[in-house]
Amino acid sequence: ARLLERVDGTVGVVVAMNRREQAARWLAGLGDRVVALGSLEAKGLEYDATLVVSPAEIADESPAGLRVLYVALTRATQQLTVLSGERDEPDEDGVPDLLRD
Repeated sequence: ARLLERVDGTVGVVVAMNRREQAARWLAGLGDRVVALGSLEAKGLEYDATLVVSPAEIADESPAGLRVLYVALTRATQQLTVLSGERDEPDEDGVPDLLRD
């Protein structure tokens, strides 16, 4: 809800495809400005603010995962927020797990 207070326009919440319905339930009741979408649905869309949830999960969901993640990360016109988990944290070399082979 804090993100909604900081942004006047639309907010896209991008999650891995298998979490789209779950995300829609999380966001129920927040109004028409907030849209839940799966990572593969984000292409070509723009939002004033975008919340990308679990980038490692998005990157892992297909062979083109890093490209799909790039698309998700570039949907915001004003503000980008990333909500990450343990797999998104960098290792001792500073490299997140999602960028390792």
